[in-house]
Amino acid sequence: MSQHAPLHHGYGRLITDGTFMLCSLYFSDGIARVYDPSRPDPWPLALSGDDLAVITVEGQNIWCGVELALWSAEVDVPEGAWEASATVDVAYRAEAEVNTIGQLYQFDGTIGDFKVPAGSYRLRAVARGREAVRHIATEIGQPTDPSELVEQIRIDLWPIEAS
Repeated sequence: MSQHAPLHHGYGRLITDGTFMLCSLYFSDGIARVYDPSRPDPWPLALSGDDLAVITVEGQNIWCGVELALWSAEVDVPEGAWEASATVDVAYRAEAEVNTIGQLYQFDGTIGDFKVPAGSYRLRAVARGREAVRHIATEIGQPTDPSELVEQIRIDLWPIEAS
């Protein structure tokens, strides 16, 4: 696979109580499938339903570094020591963007500007720092530079037709 420049890129910090979504305005159609109460714990890194992909964050209520990239074709797994990975397929009937679920959430940087056009995509999420972040009790004193945060999540998407 060749590496090339992403079509769209988002980067920054995110804090949530456990998950965030990359979803279109139609996401409610698929949410029941993703949030199935019979699903065993722990949840996988990524899940998908109609018009949404859900990414789980291990450090609840603690800042996490997040990078998102939309590509025209499949790309290699980013270099580095990744503890977890998941690949899911997701179809969006309308433009998708980052949204958080829960009562405590915030994101900064260019995460809020990241958009995915309607279409069918393969989404690969990789993460590191998930074990280490379990031992952090508070968000106080967390770095403002996303690359310095304990938990890091990288999400790459590309059209299924390009796989």
